[in-house]
Amino acid sequence: MEKMIGLVGFGMLLLQSCTHWDPGFALKGLSAPPIETSLNGVDAIFETADNATRLNQAIEGYSRVFPGSDKTLGLRLAEAHILYAAAYGQTKKDKAQHYRKGIQYAEWVMAQNPDFAAAVAGGQKVDEACQYLNQDDMKAMLLWVTGVSYYYKECLSGLSHVFHAGWMVQTKSVLDRLLALDPQYEYGAVLFSRGIYDVANPFGNKDRAVDLMNQAVDSSQGALLARWGRAKYWYQPKGQKEALKQDLMWVIRQDPKAAPSPYRWNVYFQRDAQTMLRKEGWPTEDLAEMGPSASSSASVSSKKPTTTLL
Repeated sequence: MEKMIGLVGFGMLLLQSCTHWDPGFALKGLSAPPIETSLNGVDAIFETADNATRLNQAIEGYSRVFPGSDKTLGLRLAEAHILYAAAYGQTKKDKAQHYRKGIQYAEWVMAQNPDFAAAVAGGQKVDEACQYLNQDDMKAMLLWVTGVSYYYKECLSGLSHVFHAGWMVQTKSVLDRLLALDPQYEYGAVLFSRGIYDVANPFGNKDRAVDLMNQAVDSSQGALLARWGRAKYWYQPKGQKEALKQDLMWVIRQDPKAAPSPYRWNVYFQRDAQTMLRKEGWPTEDLAEMGPSASSSASVSSKKPTTTLL
């Protein structure tokens, strides 16, 4: 019965696609007019943002200089808001506010593509209009998928998941477009995100999900996302404790400043990895010995984990 309810609920995804935010591509302006501010100084804060205070300072700085015509600043604001919600948001309300802002900025950046903008102006949804997006738009697309997915997972509950599940159907179309453009993009982040979609989808192909997550790890080049995410969204729910520890220990042992993924995200992944290990009863004193100075030669098996339906 529970499985049937889950299947019916997911089927309603195809019927509902309301949004809780004003589409970013429909907004005339997202912030105040530009003022004299040192953009280099804001960039420095953003690049080294390892806590909520610094990240909020970056958001405030970028918001003051964003003129509504600069794609680079739009992308930074989209990323900063989404990261703040994921890593530092304390309440659903706080998280939702930042996720919505991040989604809006990502949509605004996508709408700088004139073909995409014309499509949405003509009534197409993001999943339909994304066919007009190209490699220059990939970061905005990936941020949009991340923001929508996390907003859906962390800020909605109960019937809201059913009524607004059309969002997740749209993310699949955008992810498929990303895969068509460049499956290796952003150190396996696209492969990983597409795998997570199958994990969360009651109809999803779980064997394919695992293969995609393993491909993401193989494509990561030392970036932290894929191993952190495989541990969090596959090994931990499946109770595969040894594999979980292996991935999380690898994440913690990396130098967050040397890994190819952004430092601001690396510190979040490492803190969350420590939290997960402690919840599994891993001794705190052992965790204290891990860090950038420890060996980073740990390897992760590419063998497919045992799969079971969610």
